[in-house]
This record gives sequence, structure tokens and C-alpha cells, in this order.
Amino acid sequence: MSEMERLEERLRAFGAAPDDGADWSDVRRRSGHARRFPRRRVALAFAACVVIATLLIAFVGVDGGGRGRKAGPAGGLAPPNPLFVTPNFSDGALRSITVNASPDTPSATAELEIWHAAPDASTGVSELVFQLQIPLAAPLGVSGGNQPRWSGMLFPRDWRGGCQGGSYTVDVITPAPGTALSDLLSETPAELSEDPNREIDGATFSCEG
Repeated sequence: MSEMERLEERLRAFGAAPDDGADWSDVRRRSGHARRFPRRRVALAFAACVVIATLLIAFVGVDGGGRGRKAGPAGGLAPPNPLFVTPNFSDGALRSITVNASPDTPSATAELEIWHAAPDASTGVSELVFQLQIPLAAPLGVSGGNQPRWSGMLFPRDWRGGCQGGSYTVDVITPAPGTALSDLLSETPAELSEDPNREIDGATFSCEG
């Protein structure tokens, strides 16, 4: 059989093959190997995804869902923490605490409370040892649109029992617009915790340096 005859026979066999009978597994096997992406390229793509996800979280912000630092507008800076309590120690003893309160809720007054939990308070019950109604005012020399705030210093002699072991919690209770602070203070702790017409910001400290 001549070379031309062999070529004609192959062409006839190719033309007689069904169009839907292609076996791609066989084609891939005949090609020697399937297409694969280099491991380094896959690793770089994964790392890029992680970086992008991290930047998105930092850009949008995360809401703590209650007390503490809250997310600001997308692309902006988060507002100040509503409550800062700074213990001031000298020679290993607590001399005072500095309280800076700037609630998110607009109000003229708020209630500042200090609760004490003894070291052996296994039930989690705390004792109210200090109460003070504080005026909230805009920062001096600053135009409107700023959070009202209060700053002050308290000494261990100011709260009942002075410095003791265990932990202390400072709570600042701010009424929502249209709600009287006295109404909130007449509620039990359980009722107050469920009342939507208030903001409660808390911070802890101890007398141990």
C-alpha cells in the first residue's frame, strides 16, 4: 500500500467517527498530563486573599456589640471609647482613679456607679459602694457636634469600704432622649440591663498595683 493510500484510509476513518463519541479522558491521557497550576502561584493567590480580607475588616471596622470601642463610619476613625478608667498608683498602693466618660447617647446628666466584687464572691454578686450623678457637657472651646463628656478623679476614701481585695467596676448609665435618669435608677439591675432606653458603659480596676 502506497503512502497516498494510507493517508486516504486514515481520512475515511476520521470522517466516519461519531461527533459525540469523544473521550476526553483518553485525550487528556494521550496528551501526557492534565494542566496544573504551579504551587507557588496558588500560595501567592491565597496570601493575596488573606491580605485583602484583613484590609476590609480594618477598613469597615468591627462592632463590639455593646460596651467598649465601637466601629465608626466606613473609612473613618472609630470614636473614642465611651469610658476610660485609669488607676493611679504610688509605692504599690492605689491613690486615685481618673475617670473619663464620653457616652455616645446625648444627655445632660448620667449616673456614675462603682461596684465591688470580693475575691471570694463565687456567686458573682457585687456590692454598690459609690454613686454620683455627673453633668455631661461639650468640651470647652470646641464647637457643637462633639460628644458631651465628664472627667474627674476619685479617691479610695470616696467609696464605701475604701480599697479592698477583689475587683471594682465603674459603670456610667446614660438615659436615652426622652427618658428620665431617675426612672432608670428606680429599676432593679435585671430590669435596667434589659431596658433599651439607656446606655451602660463599664470599666474595671483593682487596688493591687
